[in-house]
Amino acid sequence: MKNYSRYLGTIVVLAALVLSFSACDDLLGSLIKGDPTTNTVTYKPMVYTNYGANGTEYELIITRPGKAAVSFTPAAGDSYKLDITTAAGVTQTSSGTVKGFSGNKFTLAASNNASVSFEVAISGNAINNITGTITVEGGVTVNGPGTLTPASGFVAVTGITGVPTSGTVGTLTLTGTVAPANATSKTIAWSVKSPGTTGATISGSTLTTTATGTVTVTATIANGKTASTSYTQDFSITITSGSSTQTFTSIADMAAWLSNQPANSATSPYTVKLNVSDLGGSSSTSGSAGKALIDNSNKYVSLDLSGSTFSSIGQGAFNSCASLTSVTIPNSVTGIEYFAFIWCTSLTGVTIGSGVTSIHRDAFSGCTSLTAFNVATGNNTYASEDGVLYNKNKTALIRYPLGKTASSFTIPNSVTSIGEAAFIYCDNLTSVTIPNSVTSIEENAFQQCYNLTSVAIPDSVTSIGSGAFTYNRSLASVTIGNGVIKIENDTFGDCDSLTSVTIGNGVTSIDKEAFSGCTSLTEFNVATGNNTYASENGVLYNKNKTALIRYFEGKTGSFTIPNSVTTIKDWAFAYCTSLTGVTIPGSVTKILNMAFYECTGLTSVTFQGTIVDLGELAFDPDIGGDDLRDKYLAGGIGTYTRAANGTTWTKQ
Repeated sequence: MKNYSRYLGTIVVLAALVLSFSACDDLLGSLIKGDPTTNTVTYKPMVYTNYGANGTEYELIITRPGKAAVSFTPAAGDSYKLDITTAAGVTQTSSGTVKGFSGNKFTLAASNNASVSFEVAISGNAINNITGTITVEGGVTVNGPGTLTPASGFVAVTGITGVPTSGTVGTLTLTGTVAPANATSKTIAWSVKSPGTTGATISGSTLTTTATGTVTVTATIANGKTASTSYTQDFSITITSGSSTQTFTSIADMAAWLSNQPANSATSPYTVKLNVSDLGGSSSTSGSAGKALIDNSNKYVSLDLSGSTFSSIGQGAFNSCASLTSVTIPNSVTGIEYFAFIWCTSLTGVTIGSGVTSIHRDAFSGCTSLTAFNVATGNNTYASEDGVLYNKNKTALIRYPLGKTASSFTIPNSVTSIGEAAFIYCDNLTSVTIPNSVTSIEENAFQQCYNLTSVAIPDSVTSIGSGAFTYNRSLASVTIGNGVIKIENDTFGDCDSLTSVTIGNGVTSIDKEAFSGCTSLTEFNVATGNNTYASENGVLYNKNKTALIRYFEGKTGSFTIPNSVTTIKDWAFAYCTSLTGVTIPGSVTKILNMAFYECTGLTSVTFQGTIVDLGELAFDPDIGGDDLRDKYLAGGIGTYTRAANGTTWTKQ
């Protein structure tokens, strides 16, 4: 092989082989002074080992000392050829189908660490009399033919493109294209940088989300920036519900489909249309629609039953289906039974078909997220307004949804009746305005409205059902209008923050346990126009104050009964645990059974006269009531005391 080193300029191979002859004038104009008989230079063979990863591109640059490097592209009148032979004997040429010379670059397609020999032959009018060296990646130089082991052969990652920018709730495969194509490291590892509201997690290249929002993911290529530093790039992906309706004609098919879906969230439920003739029983029954939801409790579902043909949603059909977010009830249904949707705690909306004529008062008990009933306009029994359920002509308020967040509500003027359990468990309400159109408040209407602080019952109301306001823990005051005739048993039971009650002229009957458990009640005020009752210092009497009817539980200390009183009614002092002493005047001739029931703090009783009728259980046996009765009957007028927690009474 001839030595052409004294003719050649510097040939540099960097990333890709580029042959450029368009800039020859500046670099070579004064250098063409070689052999006049030939204008061809051949440089061969060069043998390189460990030249870099499969697919590395090399660039040919010709330079000379003191001059800037110039890369060349073939110009008119120039010719070139490139033959590459791998250690395995495979030859690549400029016209071959295997990677070879293309445009102004060549690519070595041999396996990494293989030996490659190549010949570069350049001919034309610009090559003669140039001397130099060949340099490849890594900065290692070979002078003339020889063997080269590059310092690193490293090609850095410059970017990643093609990563998805959007997806739907569920799973999404993450992919990306690494640039340059010949980067040394190209394996992408994915991680969640910020899940936002999506609940995103990543396993391998699979992104799983449970809700809509924007998730930021990080793509990391180990040793991608340098041979020892990772390359990272962040991407934002918008997640939408993308929900399409899944339609099933069998519960089994719906259950099977749900079991194969990823977990989601209540804000991005699966939309399922179920067209069946039978719901399969209660949610505890194998094969039922409710059981399918319970078995897939982390798969939230908006359930459309409008295409179904069954006539009733039976007892407990969807009991405790906490993943049910909304339901559309078909027109074929006439009845929604007891506990049909109890404890469906994610249920926000119910659409009631035109055929429904009966809804049990407890059908939607415990549905703490329910904000709206929507009744089909063709329904002849029910109607809805602002999510509240009424009868057709809106004279009866049937159900106020538990999940409504408003703190106050004004009942429409069309309403004459507040239905049984209409507001039960509505914890968000602090006040309700009852208009003068209302004439009745049914049983348990406002039961356990824990944050309701005050109630004004207008004169138009004539009846209040048992338990109507029971367990209203924050209720501090009640005003009962002139129209109410009777206050039923337990109407205000266990309203333990209630301190004041005012009753109007019309009340003629108050059940003995109407205010039982009102441990803070100290003021009971009766309108002066009432012909049945009167009050004095917060104590309830009959009109002429001859009968003491109720001394309330919030009162403390000792009490002297007025001289007008002749009878102490049954339960008059019941549960007054803070009453420590009582003076019974000589006017009193009758004390009925249970008058002082559960007066556990009572330690002193003064009798100022003769009790003709002293009930055997007038004083609680747990505080020695029998002993007190016997001692009084034997000893007569006087003061009797006992030790705290004692049961033996002693006349002083």
